[in-house]
Amino acid sequence: MSRGFTLIELLVAMTLLALIAAVLFGGLRLGGSAATRIEARAEKLEDLRLVQSFLRQHLTSARPLVRIVDRVPVVAFDGRPDGVDFVGELPAHLAAGGRQAVRLRAGPGGALSLTWRPLGGDGAFDFGGGRRHRLATGLPELRFDYYGRRPADSEPRWHDTWRGADRLPDLVRVRTAADPAAWPALVVAPRLDPGLR
Repeated sequence: MSRGFTLIELLVAMTLLALIAAVLFGGLRLGGSAATRIEARAEKLEDLRLVQSFLRQHLTSARPLVRIVDRVPVVAFDGRPDGVDFVGELPAHLAAGGRQAVRLRAGPGGALSLTWRPLGGDGAFDFGGGRRHRLATGLPELRFDYYGRRPADSEPRWHDTWRGADRLPDLVRVRTAADPAAWPALVVAPRLDPGLR
Protein backbone atom coordinates (compact mmCIF):
# COMPACT_ATOMS: atom_id res chain seq x y z
CA MET A 1 0.00 0.00 0.00
CA SER A 2 1.44 3.37 -1.01
CA ARG A 3 0.97 6.33 1.16
CA GLY A 4 0.91 9.90 -0.31
CA PHE A 5 1.51 13.30 1.20
CA THR A 6 -1.15 14.97 3.25
CA LEU A 7 -2.35 18.42 2.31
CA ILE A 8 -0.66 19.95 5.37
CA GLU A 9 2.68 18.36 4.53
CA LEU A 10 2.40 19.67 0.99
CA LEU A 11 1.58 23.22 2.22
CA VAL A 12 4.49 23.18 4.70
CA ALA A 13 6.91 22.03 1.99
CA MET A 14 5.72 24.72 -0.44
CA THR A 15 5.97 27.40 2.26
CA LEU A 16 9.52 26.36 3.11
CA LEU A 17 10.42 26.32 -0.58
CA ALA A 18 8.97 29.84 -1.02
CA LEU A 19 10.92 31.12 2.02
CA ILE A 20 14.17 29.64 0.74
CA ALA A 21 13.56 31.15 -2.71
CA ALA A 22 12.81 34.59 -1.15
CA VAL A 23 15.99 34.49 0.96
CA LEU A 24 18.10 33.45 -2.04
CA PHE A 25 16.56 36.16 -4.25
CA GLY A 26 17.14 38.81 -1.55
CA GLY A 27 20.75 37.73 -1.18
CA LEU A 28 21.32 37.88 -4.93
CA ARG A 29 19.72 41.32 -5.09
CA LEU A 30 21.83 42.57 -2.17
CA GLY A 31 24.98 41.17 -3.75
CA GLY A 32 24.12 42.73 -7.10
CA SER A 33 23.50 46.19 -5.61
CA ALA A 34 26.72 45.97 -3.56
CA ALA A 35 28.65 45.06 -6.71
CA THR A 36 27.08 48.01 -8.55
CA ARG A 37 28.05 50.40 -5.72
CA ILE A 38 31.61 49.06 -5.64
CA GLU A 39 31.91 49.40 -9.42
CA ALA A 40 30.59 52.99 -9.34
CA ARG A 41 33.05 53.91 -6.56
CA ALA A 42 35.93 52.30 -8.48
CA GLU A 43 34.99 54.29 -11.60
CA LYS A 44 34.87 57.53 -9.58
CA LEU A 45 38.26 56.79 -8.01
CA GLU A 46 39.73 56.07 -11.44
CA ASP A 47 38.31 59.35 -12.78
CA LEU A 48 39.88 61.24 -9.85
CA ARG A 49 43.22 59.52 -10.45
CA LEU A 50 43.07 60.57 -14.10
CA VAL A 51 42.34 64.17 -13.07
CA GLN A 52 45.24 64.13 -10.60
CA SER A 53 47.51 62.70 -13.28
CA PHE A 54 46.43 65.45 -15.69
CA LEU A 55 47.05 68.14 -13.05
CA ARG A 56 50.42 66.66 -12.11
CA GLN A 57 51.58 66.48 -15.72
CA HIS A 58 50.48 69.96 -16.71
CA LEU A 59 51.31 71.88 -13.54
CA THR A 60 54.74 70.27 -13.60
CA SER A 61 55.31 71.46 -17.15
CA ALA A 62 54.21 75.09 -16.54
CA ARG A 63 56.43 77.35 -18.65
CA PRO A 64 58.14 80.29 -16.93
CA LEU A 65 57.30 82.84 -19.62
CA VAL A 66 58.67 86.20 -18.47
CA ARG A 67 56.85 89.42 -19.32
CA ILE A 68 57.92 92.95 -18.51
CA VAL A 69 55.19 94.77 -16.57
CA ASP A 70 56.01 98.38 -15.59
CA ARG A 71 59.71 97.64 -16.28
CA VAL A 72 59.65 94.69 -13.86
CA PRO A 73 60.13 91.07 -15.03
CA VAL A 74 57.07 89.00 -14.09
CA VAL A 75 56.41 85.33 -14.77
CA ALA A 76 53.09 84.58 -16.49
CA PHE A 77 51.69 82.60 -13.57
CA ASP A 78 48.61 83.75 -11.65
CA GLY A 79 47.94 81.55 -8.62
CA ARG A 80 44.80 82.05 -6.54
CA PRO A 81 43.10 79.99 -3.85
CA ASP A 82 40.39 78.87 -6.30
CA GLY A 83 42.68 78.10 -9.23
CA VAL A 84 45.65 79.02 -11.34
CA ASP A 85 46.46 80.56 -14.75
CA PHE A 86 49.72 79.50 -16.36
CA VAL A 87 51.45 78.94 -19.68
CA GLY A 88 51.72 75.34 -20.80
CA GLU A 89 51.18 72.87 -23.59
CA LEU A 90 48.14 70.63 -23.76
CA PRO A 91 47.68 67.23 -25.40
CA ALA A 92 47.12 67.32 -29.18
CA HIS A 93 43.51 66.14 -28.85
CA LEU A 94 42.71 69.28 -26.81
CA ALA A 95 44.82 71.99 -28.42
CA ALA A 96 46.33 72.56 -31.85
CA GLY A 97 49.83 72.69 -30.38
CA GLY A 98 52.13 75.40 -29.18
CA ARG A 99 51.97 77.35 -25.96
CA GLN A 100 48.54 77.77 -24.46
CA ALA A 101 47.16 80.05 -21.78
CA VAL A 102 45.71 77.51 -19.34
CA ARG A 103 43.21 78.20 -16.55
CA LEU A 104 42.23 75.72 -13.85
CA ARG A 105 39.33 76.91 -11.68
CA ALA A 106 37.29 75.47 -8.84
CA GLY A 107 33.61 76.18 -9.26
CA PRO A 108 30.23 75.58 -7.65
CA GLY A 109 29.32 72.04 -6.69
CA GLY A 110 32.95 71.01 -6.31
CA ALA A 111 33.61 71.31 -10.05
CA LEU A 112 37.09 71.71 -11.50
CA SER A 113 37.19 73.25 -14.98
CA LEU A 114 39.93 73.70 -17.54
CA THR A 115 39.91 76.65 -19.97
CA TRP A 116 42.57 77.21 -22.63
CA ARG A 117 43.38 79.20 -25.72
CA PRO A 118 46.53 79.95 -27.72
CA LEU A 119 48.82 82.34 -25.89
CA GLY A 120 48.80 85.91 -27.22
CA GLY A 121 51.99 87.59 -28.40
CA ASP A 122 52.28 89.71 -25.25
CA GLY A 123 52.03 86.68 -22.95
CA ALA A 124 49.04 88.16 -21.09
CA PHE A 125 46.24 85.85 -19.99
CA ASP A 126 43.10 86.36 -22.06
CA PHE A 127 40.54 83.56 -21.97
CA GLY A 128 37.80 85.26 -23.99
CA GLY A 129 36.64 82.77 -26.59
CA GLY A 130 38.74 80.00 -25.06
CA ARG A 131 37.68 76.36 -25.02
CA ARG A 132 36.39 74.93 -21.75
CA HIS A 133 36.19 71.43 -20.32
CA ARG A 134 34.96 70.17 -16.94
CA LEU A 135 37.64 67.94 -15.47
CA ALA A 136 35.85 66.79 -12.32
CA THR A 137 32.87 67.27 -10.04
CA GLY A 138 32.28 66.41 -6.40
CA LEU A 139 35.47 68.01 -5.08
CA PRO A 140 34.17 70.16 -2.21
CA GLU A 141 36.29 73.05 -0.94
CA LEU A 142 38.89 72.63 -3.67
CA ARG A 143 41.87 74.83 -2.85
CA PHE A 144 45.21 75.72 -4.43
CA ASP A 145 48.29 76.79 -2.39
CA TYR A 146 51.75 77.90 -3.51
CA TYR A 147 55.07 77.32 -1.78
CA GLY A 148 58.16 79.39 -2.27
CA ARG A 149 60.15 82.42 -1.21
CA ARG A 150 58.81 85.80 -2.22
CA PRO A 151 60.98 88.94 -1.97
CA ALA A 152 59.39 89.87 1.37
CA ASP A 153 59.98 86.38 2.84
CA SER A 154 63.12 85.38 4.66
CA GLU A 155 62.27 81.68 4.30
CA PRO A 156 60.09 79.79 1.81
CA ARG A 157 56.51 79.25 3.01
CA TRP A 158 53.00 78.40 1.77
CA HIS A 159 51.03 81.27 0.19
CA ASP A 160 47.34 81.64 -0.72
CA THR A 161 48.25 83.48 -3.90
CA TRP A 162 51.21 83.64 -6.27
CA ARG A 163 50.80 86.68 -8.50
CA GLY A 164 53.21 89.15 -10.04
CA ALA A 165 56.24 87.15 -8.94
CA ASP A 166 59.56 86.98 -10.77
CA ARG A 167 59.58 83.19 -10.68
CA LEU A 168 57.33 80.15 -10.54
CA PRO A 169 56.45 78.80 -7.11
CA ASP A 170 58.58 75.90 -5.89
CA LEU A 171 55.46 73.80 -5.22
CA VAL A 172 51.75 73.91 -6.06
CA ARG A 173 49.37 72.04 -3.74
CA VAL A 174 45.79 71.07 -4.63
CA ARG A 175 43.59 70.00 -1.71
CA THR A 176 39.91 69.23 -1.21
CA ALA A 177 37.58 68.24 1.61
CA ALA A 178 36.67 65.09 -0.33
CA ASP A 179 37.55 61.65 1.00
CA PRO A 180 41.36 61.67 1.48
CA ALA A 181 41.54 58.11 0.18
CA ALA A 182 39.94 59.29 -3.06
CA TRP A 183 41.82 62.60 -3.33
CA PRO A 184 45.02 62.80 -1.29
CA ALA A 185 46.65 66.25 -1.31
CA LEU A 186 48.41 66.68 -4.64
CA VAL A 187 51.76 68.48 -4.45
CA VAL A 188 53.52 69.32 -7.71
CA ALA A 189 56.90 70.97 -8.36
CA PRO A 190 57.08 72.99 -11.60
CA ARG A 191 60.30 71.91 -13.31
CA LEU A 192 61.29 75.09 -15.04
CA ASP A 193 62.39 78.37 -13.48
CA PRO A 194 63.63 81.47 -15.29
CA GLY A 195 66.17 82.06 -12.49
CA LEU A 196 65.34 85.73 -11.97
CA ARG A 197 65.74 85.64 -8.19
